[in-house]
Amino acid sequence: TRFNPRGEIDVLDIDATGSRHGQAAFPTPGIALLGTAVAADGACALASRVDTTLTHDLIVTYDAQARQRWVYALPEIPRADPVGLAIVRDGVLAFFDGDTLAVLPKM
Repeated sequence: TRFNPRGEIDVLDIDATGSRHGQAAFPTPGIALLGTAVAADGACALASRVDTTLTHDLIVTYDAQARQRWVYALPEIPRADPVGLAIVRDGVLAFFDGDTLAVLPKM
């Protein structure tokens, strides 16, 4: 892409019922999604792989207005498994590396 030669993931918020009030967020670096979670209010969390090393992965959150809130870099180890994400009232739960549960701050 024009901003990141290694790849970007675009986040588009569209309403499948025909609303014309869609939103586009600023892209996040990545070549693949490892996990996603969407809250009832439209906030979302994405786990993305940044490059082909299999060690550079991020969790990125967006609020309901498609604004990026924060980025959390996962530990740099080879990661073949998906990342489990859930958005709860007080934050984001992330399960990764087969044995690690992280409670990340509220969006």
